[in-house]
Amino acid sequence: VSEAEWEAVRKQHEEYVWGQAHRFSRTAPDQNETKKDLFQEGMLGLHRALQTYDPSHGCKFNTYAYHACR
Repeated sequence: VSEAEWEAVRKQHEEYVWGQAHRFSRTAPDQNETKKDLFQEGMLGLHRALQTYDPSHGCKFNTYAYHACR
């Protein structure tokens, strides 16, 4: 995965990952730190999804990445 591909995907999905991090951190005692950690994990999942995505399986990248970020 090239740096340009990663930047394009990161920009497109960053808001979604922040939203999921916020959603899952609401019940944590230290919400701010937990949200940051969850965001980092979500971005790692997004990067992993970009590396392993295979369009020949008939699934859109957004659908594939959605499960990797959760």
